[in-house]
Amino acid sequence: FVWGTNDRPEIRWIGPDGSPDVIARWTQQRLELDDQVWGQYADIARSQNASAFQPTPDDAFEETLRRQRSAAPAQLPYFRLIHPTGDGVVWVSEYGLSPQYASRFLVISSDGRTSHWVTFPRPIRVLDVSSERVLGIEMDDYEVQSVVMYPIAQ
Repeated sequence: FVWGTNDRPEIRWIGPDGSPDVIARWTQQRLELDDQVWGQYADIARSQNASAFQPTPDDAFEETLRRQRSAAPAQLPYFRLIHPTGDGVVWVSEYGLSPQYASRFLVISSDGRTSHWVTFPRPIRVLDVSSERVLGIEMDDYEVQSVVMYPIAQ
């Protein structure tokens, strides 16, 4: 199986005996959670609250944002999710401010070498990856989910 923790840019392939078979590490700058980044997050959160079925009243929502800001770490995690494929390749989703899906993924080969970044036109929740295609779910501007399939260039 594949294991990773988003406090450092590292993924481990664990063998049947529990020992790491392969360890992949890469260089990546951590995003500082400064006022500009927090402002972007707060704008996204306010927009999502405003479009919710039962939005939280503004005063209560702003208090929630203040509590979140005081409890937030100084830096954001390196990645959000790890998606291993059947052939041992791992797709690591870039960490973003939105709680929605990622649109950029770092692809790491089964021998632990970082291969390349893949960028999708919209954020996508990856469901399955084969050598020929990526199957996932995208959400449009109206929060309507669609199942999509993208070919992988050979």
